[in-house]
Amino acid sequence: MKDIRPISLLPIVGKICEKLVLSSVKEQLIESYGNEQFGFRPKSSTTLSHISIHNFITENLDKSTVNGVLLISLDMSRAFDSLSHEALMKTICSTDLPKGFIQWCANYLQNRQQKVIIEQVSSNSIEVSSGVPQGSTLAPFLFCVQMKSAKPLRKDALIAKYADDILVAVPVLPSDTITQILTNEVGNMKTWCNENGLVLNAEKTKSMFVSKKGKKASSDCTGLLSSEMKFLGVIFNQECNWKSHVLHLARVTSKLTYILRELKQFLPKQLLIRIYYAIIRSRLEYSNAVFVGMSKGEASKLERIQRRCHKIICGKNCTCNAFPPLEIRRLNKALHMFQEMRNPHNIIHHLAPPMLPHGKRLTLFPSKSQRRLNTFIPFCTQYMNAKSL
Repeated sequence: MKDIRPISLLPIVGKICEKLVLSSVKEQLIESYGNEQFGFRPKSSTTLSHISIHNFITENLDKSTVNGVLLISLDMSRAFDSLSHEALMKTICSTDLPKGFIQWCANYLQNRQQKVIIEQVSSNSIEVSSGVPQGSTLAPFLFCVQMKSAKPLRKDALIAKYADDILVAVPVLPSDTITQILTNEVGNMKTWCNENGLVLNAEKTKSMFVSKKGKKASSDCTGLLSSEMKFLGVIFNQECNWKSHVLHLARVTSKLTYILRELKQFLPKQLLIRIYYAIIRSRLEYSNAVFVGMSKGEASKLERIQRRCHKIICGKNCTCNAFPPLEIRRLNKALHMFQEMRNPHNIIHHLAPPMLPHGKRLTLFPSKSQRRLNTFIPFCTQYMNAKSL
């Protein structure tokens, strides 16, 4: 019962009204998010958040003054249902949104009623005193505006948000203790949650220390740290490589090949290929631009899964072009996103390398490790520079 979430069944006319109102203020709402919010904005995605996080980790691991990076994944219980109306209206009033829209929002949130109907049995109606209506058009945008005020305590930390999912990355200096950073940052987020009517879910709050070689976490905090961390569908590990994520993908997709074997006797080849694209390749390629610099061993594991599916669907010695190498598709996707990143309106445009004075090549900042060079931005920069020669 504790996992049941209320989804508002709103009138169609009400939803149309919301869309009309949203269309007039959508750009201003999105501008109010801040650059840390990757959700519910055009031309943004979880992939961009993963690029930002991975770039921050490897960039800091390259610094001689940093021992490692502490990642803290924070989860809030029933965030959309619990958000304080008072806190939300206070935030909206502090923006440059039109006064008419602010008054409309106040009326939109007040005096809402909800009840549950199961078959012919109905509960009593009760007033909804908090939260934004799940299932509505406007709710995610209002929630993201409120999330702007969630900030890390450390000024040199990175915070990445996707709606109510939050990850904080903090560089650990030689003078820092991981336990103290963890206590401070989680305490800071708890305070923010209390001020906004939210509850931090301690059970789902995870932390992980990504360290340089020879720089391990102190023994007093090892029980608090995980060896892996999943954020928005991608698994990060302590070694800052993609081994854990690839092993997870291999396990999941290997099981799904059974479906292709079972369906082969009933369905034509073209339909089986489309099923492969939908349930297997979509998983292998989720956020694939981030992995563009992955090791040959990790890449070959993914290619083997595709070859197995190709063999199941088409048989041996098939030369059809329905299964192009995942490596090529991954590179093309990464280069496309890299070009988009150079657009000033892109949310991670600030990470894009500037052009050199002669205007033909991009600036490749010095890197101390191959790990850093294999990160999305340095990798794509090297590729584009080599292409321009």
